[in-house]
Amino acid sequence: MKKFYAAPISADDLSARIEYIRKVLKEKSCTCEKVTDQHLIVLNKTHPQYYVREEGSSHRQYIPKRNIQHAVQLAQEEYDRQIIRNLQSELRALLRLQQHYAAGTAEQLFENLGAGRMAIVHPLIQTDEDYVKCWLEQKYPSKGFSDDAPVLITDRGERVRSKSEVIIANTLNRMGKPYLYERPLKLSGYEKYLYPDFTVLNIKKRCEVLIEHFGKMDDPGYAENCLRKIRLYEQNGYFQGDRILFTFESLENPLDIRNLQKMIGHFLE
Repeated sequence: MKKFYAAPISADDLSARIEYIRKVLKEKSCTCEKVTDQHLIVLNKTHPQYYVREEGSSHRQYIPKRNIQHAVQLAQEEYDRQIIRNLQSELRALLRLQQHYAAGTAEQLFENLGAGRMAIVHPLIQTDEDYVKCWLEQKYPSKGFSDDAPVLITDRGERVRSKSEVIIANTLNRMGKPYLYERPLKLSGYEKYLYPDFTVLNIKKRCEVLIEHFGKMDDPGYAENCLRKIRLYEQNGYFQGDRILFTFESLENPLDIRNLQKMIGHFLE
């Protein structure tokens, strides 16, 4: 597979950070006007004691617990002033960088090439289309089907194991979310391979998210196996809504397609 490099920050990310800094500076400037020449001194990290010292003086005065709010105010004011200084420095640097971005980045050069050059040049940044195509072309061993397994086919023409998996696969396909079915996964603490129902590519973030569907939750034995499987995922750093999405159903509570679409849209935007 060809090696590509990801830009550490895009022009849009840069603009968003500048806008955020300006917003914070505006808010802090309104609430952080220096109204005192006092400085807070904190001694004893385990059981802190607070003192106040006037600017230009070496004498410090103890702040008793009944006046702790004065220490709180001084600490917050000093912290906010430091925030302002740091953000002002960062803003100046980012504005200079934004001027450079306005002239075009190295990553954008490929977009400005003619069609003939684009066809033969290896770009610095892989396009989403090429990235997805390369990801979907992965080869991996199939789990296989038993002879008596039902034949259920998705819109992409692949065979899956349940009607709910057909729904999930077709929903992912309809929403433009690239996925692989039952790609093997090796987890610590489990000797065999697991076969998550779906491995989905988040194109924007260039990361993978698993989807596991548990379809017979009214069966006590099946539910216990599901809990053990979920625990195994969690022990390996896969948590619901982070690197994995779990869906559930029972006879009385079938898979909700609208909720499925919302979940996919939310976590795989």
